[in-house]
Amino acid sequence: TTSTSKGPSLASQLKLQLPAGCVLEWDSTQLLFKSGHKYVTDELMLSILNSPLSDKIQSIDLGLCYQITDATMLTIGKKTALRYLNLCGCFNVTDKGIIALNMLVNLNSLVLYRCQHLTDAATKAISNASYSLFMLNLSHCYELTSAGFEDIGNQ
Repeated sequence: TTSTSKGPSLASQLKLQLPAGCVLEWDSTQLLFKSGHKYVTDELMLSILNSPLSDKIQSIDLGLCYQITDATMLTIGKKTALRYLNLCGCFNVTDKGIIALNMLVNLNSLVLYRCQHLTDAATKAISNASYSLFMLNLSHCYELTSAGFEDIGNQ
C-alpha cells in the first residue's frame, strides 16, 4: 500500500487501505494510479471521489483500470473542475457512463481508447455535451460506426 503525494498521502487522509501493489499518485488536482491498475475498483474510486479532498480535481487517469464501471463515471460526472480524463482500457464503461460526463464544462481531453462497449450513443452524447474537447481518442472502440464519427465531426 503505497501512495505518493505532496504532504500526507491521500490514502492516509481518507483512511483507505490500497490493495497490495497499488501505487497512487495524488495532489489536490491530479489523480493517477502508477501501478496496480487491476486492483482499482468502483468501491475504491468512490471512496476517493466522494471525499471533499477531490472537489478541485482537474485530471483523472484511470488507464488500464479495467474494473471501473459506469458507477464511477456517475460520480466523475459531478467533478466540474475536471479537464482531463483517461479511461483507456476501462472495458466496463458503457454509453451510460459517457453520458454521465455531459456537464463537465471544463473537460478538454477525453481518452476512450479500447472502451469496447461504447456505441454511437456515446459519440452522440459527446457531440451534445457542454464541454469543448481539444483531444478525443476513440481508437479501438469497435462498436462505433461511421455515423457515430459523423456526430463528432458535426460538433
